[in-house]
Amino acid sequence: RVAPSKGGMYSVQIHRRYLEGSVRGHLEQYCLGEPFVGQGGKAPNARFYVEPEWLRHFFQRRHLEALARNIAKVNYSEEIAFEQVLMTDNPPTDTLIIIDRQIGDHAFKRQMDLLALTRRTTAGRFHFLVIEVKLGNSPELQETVGAQIGEYVAHVRKHIDDYVACYRQNYRQKKRMKLLPDNLPDEVDIDPHVRGLVVTGGYSQQAERSAEILEGHGLGIRVQVTKNTINPY
Repeated sequence: RVAPSKGGMYSVQIHRRYLEGSVRGHLEQYCLGEPFVGQGGKAPNARFYVEPEWLRHFFQRRHLEALARNIAKVNYSEEIAFEQVLMTDNPPTDTLIIIDRQIGDHAFKRQMDLLALTRRTTAGRFHFLVIEVKLGNSPELQETVGAQIGEYVAHVRKHIDDYVACYRQNYRQKKRMKLLPDNLPDEVDIDPHVRGLVVTGGYSQQAERSAEILEGHGLGIRVQVTKNTINPY
């Protein structure tokens, strides 16, 4: 995250996990002092203060490439791979469009896994569906994810006008770039209704037990357990 700061400088925030190896030392050459990492050095992000004339040097190609390599190491996981499989196996249709992934905004520091537009029939209006992706063996599946997706849904509802305006434009751009099927309309009408869905896959036996526990908490969260069943006959 890059933002103007006091004194005419820029504040650059980078997650500390992406600063492994020599990249942090290289970045510190072009900032004012050591990066701020919170009281006791426990903040998740390191904040660098960079003067305008050094910003281009701070973000030179070799630094960005080093950061990208670290990001790739951290972010690649079974869960991310499963998320990508879900997107690939669920291309846009006239009742379900996965419109974005890893969604965040200025008012919410956490990230939603997937955001979809969905409707029951082709004659209805689309509405938002917040999808949280978990592997079947995730300990969060039994309880934590319920509160987590509840927060995501509440946040989208609170800022529904912004989300509707943003994703109507997002949809419009995708349609013009031919990233959506021809049978879909050029414009999308989005209802302010928002729902949440937990999708879990892999480790299906564990997932089914965890899903029963989660749904038993009465949080109103639907859990879908996907199975990759092999049928040789």
